[in-house]
Amino acid sequence: PCSQYAHGFGGGGTGMKTHGFAGVAEMHGPNFLNRCSMQYVIEKYNVTHPKGLSPTAVAIGMMKREKLLSGFFGYRSSSFRKVEPYKTEFFRECHTNGGCQSPNGFTEIFVNIQGNGISIEYRKAESIKGKFLAWFEKTFPLPSRFE
Repeated sequence: PCSQYAHGFGGGGTGMKTHGFAGVAEMHGPNFLNRCSMQYVIEKYNVTHPKGLSPTAVAIGMMKREKLLSGFFGYRSSSFRKVEPYKTEFFRECHTNGGCQSPNGFTEIFVNIQGNGISIEYRKAESIKGKFLAWFEKTFPLPSRFE
């Protein structure tokens, strides 16, 4: 049988409406959800604008409340870190303005890279940007179907 798990990357407000459910900062890392549950939430709250609702937070909250999740892992939870069958790290955050200066050693399935030289809201840092771009181009030489 298939198990549904969820992961939250934030605590309180995300700047979006959550209808009393905890914000999960869904744009901060990977979230895997059932499309049917997302559609249900969007239709239930009659969402007409993307900023009118945080459908990920509400869907996770509703599924958690109704005991439809096999597990929910918070941002600081260590229990989600090792993914079967290879015991691979699931997710890492790399903040270039918080000490992460190089992509060397990334082995996780997903990595959120942000900060100086990477994100437009931070200062430019060409040397940092160059390191990460070179790693990205070497690691993923072929464009994805989304590019």
